[in-house]
Amino acid sequence: MMWGVRQGKPKGSRWSLLARAASLFRPYRSMFALMVVLIGISTAMQLGSVRVMGAMVDEMNSGTRGVLDRMVLIVGALVLGSALLGVAQSYINQVIGQGVMVQLRSDLHSHLQRLPVRFFTQTRTGEILSRVSTDVNGIQTAVTSTFTEFLTAALTLVIAFVLMFQLQWELALATLLVLPLWVYPTIRVGERMRALMREWHEESANMSSQLEETLSVSGSMLVKTFGREEHEAARFEQSNEALRSLSIRRMMAGRWFNMATSGFGALIPGIVYWYGGRAVLGGDAVSVGDVVAFAML
Repeated sequence: MMWGVRQGKPKGSRWSLLARAASLFRPYRSMFALMVVLIGISTAMQLGSVRVMGAMVDEMNSGTRGVLDRMVLIVGALVLGSALLGVAQSYINQVIGQGVMVQLRSDLHSHLQRLPVRFFTQTRTGEILSRVSTDVNGIQTAVTSTFTEFLTAALTLVIAFVLMFQLQWELALATLLVLPLWVYPTIRVGERMRALMREWHEESANMSSQLEETLSVSGSMLVKTFGREEHEAARFEQSNEALRSLSIRRMMAGRWFNMATSGFGALIPGIVYWYGGRAVLGGDAVSVGDVVAFAML
């Protein structure tokens, strides 16, 4: 029986893997709940400041300086409060994330210690080390930043749409209908980048294995004894070029996606000002401040 570091997708369905990952957070349930609450309050305060700024625009036409002064103080308090809550949320997120990573590293080390000797004799050391380092680093990024960013974006989207429907439900509905034009490319690009990342990890493992085989004392002696320097240099160059190509493809996939989302994000405010401006000029029950606040959301 041949041993090795398994390639490709992990065993189990996506939901079962998510359930296993969620079990790691069980000891931090209370802290996780607090973090979600802080994210929700911080997001609401941030978007609330946008709503107040929209009201300030309307106040410029018919209000007084005293009202504007009070409004800017409210905006400042909301922005400062949101920032302070963001700091607290980031601290809790790091405590949870690093705690999960400590448990993962301990479990991984214990698992490797329990494997039979055949695993280590029939699996390249460089491949094991590469898998351990790259996979753990990838998980750490997901645990400490990606998940929180996703949760923040989701809450922001929900709260923003609530405010948008309060301001102008017709325009909010139109925005909701065009949302799939942004969601679908996001899913497709995500699938492509995951495939490229998987290839990059495999090629990185190959390079690490080659370095471990050829640069160790015994490996270096074998290479020199049999005159394989040029052959090993060619192997390394091939792996190096493959990594470069994969890195460029990953970067370009992300860049095309960023270009599309940036263009989409820049176009939406223009559409909002066009539609909202026509509504204001047409005498509809919408103010200039509402249009500005809607565009800022």
